[in-house]
Amino acid sequence: MKSKLLLVILGLFFALSLSAKELKIVLFGSNNCLKCERIEKEILQEVKDLYSDLKIEKFIIDETVNFEKLLKFEQRYGDDNNPNAAVKIFIGYFPDNVICLAGVNRIEKELLTKITKFKNNQIIVKSEKKGNITKNLVDEKFKKFSILGLIIAGLIDGVNPCVFSTIVFLMGLLSTIGVKNKKMLITGLTFCSGSFITYTLMGLGIFNSLYELNGFKTMQYILKYTIIAMLIYFAFVSFKDAIKLKNLGYIPGDACNLPLSLISKIRQSIQRGIKTKFLISGALFSGMTITIFESVCTGQVYIPVLAYLIKNNLSRYTATGYILIYNLACILPLIIIFLLVYKGLKFSIIENFFTKNQLKEKLILGFFFLVITALMIIY
Repeated sequence: MKSKLLLVILGLFFALSLSAKELKIVLFGSNNCLKCERIEKEILQEVKDLYSDLKIEKFIIDETVNFEKLLKFEQRYGDDNNPNAAVKIFIGYFPDNVICLAGVNRIEKELLTKITKFKNNQIIVKSEKKGNITKNLVDEKFKKFSILGLIIAGLIDGVNPCVFSTIVFLMGLLSTIGVKNKKMLITGLTFCSGSFITYTLMGLGIFNSLYELNGFKTMQYILKYTIIAMLIYFAFVSFKDAIKLKNLGYIPGDACNLPLSLISKIRQSIQRGIKTKFLISGALFSGMTITIFESVCTGQVYIPVLAYLIKNNLSRYTATGYILIYNLACILPLIIIFLLVYKGLKFSIIENFFTKNQLKEKLILGFFFLVITALMIIY
């Protein structure tokens, strides 16, 4: 009798433990994602209306700790074969019987059906714990964003005749005032460092401004289509210049499109900086000041790249890493040109090379702008 009573008690305890399990939805998204907003305010609201007992949690992956949590979930429950989806939902009886739905279309089509099946015990998934998340997995996710594409964009931005002519003007001025050998090398590299620091800070400032604006739905649309319009215009101008070059031949001296007045200000800034008593600090200040002037020319590539980083819902920490990579690639051509000229290569040879390849340069820029435009529209 006692043994039967014990079995009944155990059976009731087991049944109660099963019923105690809550069906739960965990949403991973971003504050700056329209798709995430649509899932939360439309689809999940409908789910709440139909199933008031359903527990829903939301995690913002802009924060590093939540991004790592998403990676843990993907490691344990899978990523629905859509690792790059902007929004993901994990649904089931945690921690074992859980599935992933990734992307707006899949969530919209299947979420309600999956909820019904879970409630009717028609879905049973054995989720295996695969250990704790590792830093390597985070790094892998970090690298999945096209770093190669980012480096190429930085190199395209850095291969700029306006900037190259500036470094050559600097070296000529250094020679005039008697600066040679290691001192010239250090001064030139300091100038390049000033350019890198300023361009990086400008990028971080623009990114953070766009990031804040991107939190507003109306501003997000305005930002997106303004950038797309700019990209189409830049592509049009690049192809127009390419046609002009094709029809008229090479145009010496047309490699740099900065206004003469701005070029004059740049050279005056160099002269003031280099003739100062403190040569190295003057070179650093000149590099920083001139980069601001030359952003009129170089920003055509930089701003679309920053906008694309925003579109990919990256956290500020991750985006900062990408901006540093971009700027390292961007400054590399300037350092190479400086070292070549420092070693004795005449700038006229470099200038002739860029003059003869202006057509290719314009075509590359045009196609680059079209690719970024397509990515902005698709994602």
